[in-house]
Amino acid sequence: MSSKKHPAFRLPINAVLLGGFGGLIAVAVAIVLLLGFKTARENTVDLLSDKAEAAIEFMVSHIDRQLRPISDQARWIAREISTGKIDVDEYTRLDAFMLGALAATPQTAGIAIVWPDRRMRRYMRQDQAVVESALPDDDDFRTWIGEIQRYTAPAWRQPNWDTPLHEPIIVHETPLRAGGNLVGVLVQAIPVSVFSRHLVTRVEATGYDTPFVLFDKSRVLVHPILASLMPRSRPSQDLPTVAELGDIVLEELWNDDVSQESFLKLETAKARVVRFKHEYFVVLYREMETYGQKPWTVGLYFNASHSDTEIRRMRASFIAGAVILLVAVFIAIKAGKLFARPIRRISEAAVTVQSGNLSDVEELPASRIGELDDATRSFNAMVQGLRDRDMIRETLGRYVPERVAETLLRGGGELAPEETIATVLFSDIEGFTAMTQDLGPQGTVEVLNAYFSAMVEILEDHGGVVTQFQGDGILAIFNVPIVAEDHAEKALGAARRMIEACRTQTFAGRRLASRIGINTGSVIAGAVGANDRLTYTVHGDAVNLAARLESLNKELGTRVLVSGSTAALARSNNLVARGRQALRGVAEETEIFELLVPESG
Repeated sequence: MSSKKHPAFRLPINAVLLGGFGGLIAVAVAIVLLLGFKTARENTVDLLSDKAEAAIEFMVSHIDRQLRPISDQARWIAREISTGKIDVDEYTRLDAFMLGALAATPQTAGIAIVWPDRRMRRYMRQDQAVVESALPDDDDFRTWIGEIQRYTAPAWRQPNWDTPLHEPIIVHETPLRAGGNLVGVLVQAIPVSVFSRHLVTRVEATGYDTPFVLFDKSRVLVHPILASLMPRSRPSQDLPTVAELGDIVLEELWNDDVSQESFLKLETAKARVVRFKHEYFVVLYREMETYGQKPWTVGLYFNASHSDTEIRRMRASFIAGAVILLVAVFIAIKAGKLFARPIRRISEAAVTVQSGNLSDVEELPASRIGELDDATRSFNAMVQGLRDRDMIRETLGRYVPERVAETLLRGGGELAPEETIATVLFSDIEGFTAMTQDLGPQGTVEVLNAYFSAMVEILEDHGGVVTQFQGDGILAIFNVPIVAEDHAEKALGAARRMIEACRTQTFAGRRLASRIGINTGSVIAGAVGANDRLTYTVHGDAVNLAARLESLNKELGTRVLVSGSTAALARSNNLVARGRQALRGVAEETEIFELLVPESG
C-alpha cells in the first residue's frame, strides 16, 4: 500500500480545464492577439523593407551587368593596342578589330577612335559602317584631349547628345597608349533609349512597379515612358527632365511639403513617401557613383494606398478573432485530450521529416475524428510523395544534368525556353575512333564512362551544365540554366582542369587526350524532342562555332582554342592570340586565342 497521502482538497478535471486552462488560454489568446497585431505590422514593414532592398539591388546589378562589359572590353582593347598587337594607324586591321569588338557588346550603338590630331573613325552597329571625319580644332577639343592625357584608366562621362543617333548617349572613354604615349581615345556610346528600354523590361518582368534612373536628380535616364519622348520628338538636345516626363511622383520627390522620409527600415537604400489627396506612393532609391562624374539616382516607386485597407481589415479580423477565440477556448479545453495524442504523433513525425530521415517515418494510424483522419492521410501521402520525389530526382539526375532535373521538379516538369548569352564548351577525345577498334564494345563503354564521370565532375565544379554526350564528345554550357556572371572565366577554368586531368589520370587503364573549343554568344536553351521524350539542349551559331574551334585544334596542333568573344570576357593571362581564322559555316573570319595549360611539376 502506498504511504503517500492524497490531498484533502481536490478539484474535478472539468473545473481545472474550465477555470484554469480556460482562463489562462483566454488571457494568453488576448495577449497573442495584441502581440500578433503588433508583430504583423512590424513583419509587414520588414517584408516591405526586404523587398525594397532586393528591388534596388536587382536594378543596380542589372545596370552593372549592362555597363560593366563596356569597361571590361575597353581595357582589353587598350591592352591589345598598348602591347602592339593592334596598330591604330593600320586601318585595315584596326577596322576589322573594332567591328569585331562592337559585335561583342550589343548594348553599344557605336565605337569611335579619336586621334590627338583630331582624326576620328566611327564604327556604327546599324549598318557596320566605318565613318571617317575630323573634329574641329577648337578650345573644347584641346581641353578634352588634355583631360584624357591625365586619365590612368577608362572613365564614364556624363550623358550627352549624339548628333548621328539623334538622341542622348551614355559615354565611356578610354585613353589608348603605345610606348607610353597617347595614340588615341576609345569612345563607346550607349543610346539612352536602349539602356532605358533594357532595364525597364527586366525590372517590370519581375513584377516591380515603375523603375527610374535620374541623372543629377532632375534629368531622366531610365523610365517606362522615356521611349515616347526620344529621340526625334524632343526639340531639346539633352536628357529629358522630370517635368518633361510628366511623372508627378518624381516631380514632387524632393519637395519637402509633399514628400517625407518613409517608415521602411533600409540599410543600403533610401525611401520617401510622396502624398497626394487620396493616395500616396513609396519611392525607393539609391545613389550610384560608378558611372559618371555625378551620381545616378536608381530607384522605383509603387502605390501604397492599399496598405490602409489592409490595416482596417487587420483590425476587423482582430475583433472578430477575439470573439470567436473566446468561444473556442471552452471547446478547446473539452477537446484538448482528444486532440492531443494524434496531434503529438503528427508533430513528432513532422520533426522526423524535417530532419530528412524519411525512412524513419512510420505510417500514422487512422483517427475517428474526421479532420485528424484527413490530416493523417494527407501526411502519409505527403511522406510517400516526398519519398517518390527523392527517388524521381535521384533517377532523373542520372539522365539529365542535376541542376536541370532540380529545375524541372520545381517547375512542375516544365523548363521554359530562353535566349541568353552563354559560354559553350565542346570537347572530344583525340584519336578515339581508332582506339575503339582495340578496345571492343565493352572496353569502349568502360573507358567512356570513366572519362565522362571525371569530366562531368570538373565541369559541374565550375558551374557548367552538360547537355549532350555525342559519341566521345561533350557539350557543356555556362550561364544557363544557372546564371553565372563570370561564365567565360569558369569555362576556361574547367577546360584547364580537363586538360590537366587527361595528362595525370588514366580512364579504365587508358591514357586519353582531349581537344576543346570554347565560344561565348547568344544561345537558345530549352527542352526539345517528341511529346513524351525531351532533351534539354542549346542551339545557335555560338554552339556551332565552339564545335568548329574544337575541330580546328587538330589543324593547329593545339588543345584548347577560345573565340575572341570569350577572351574579351575572361581574366585569364594564359591566352595567346592565334590570329583570325576562316571557319566552315561562319561568314566572317574569327579571332582565335589558344589557352595555354602548362604541365604541372
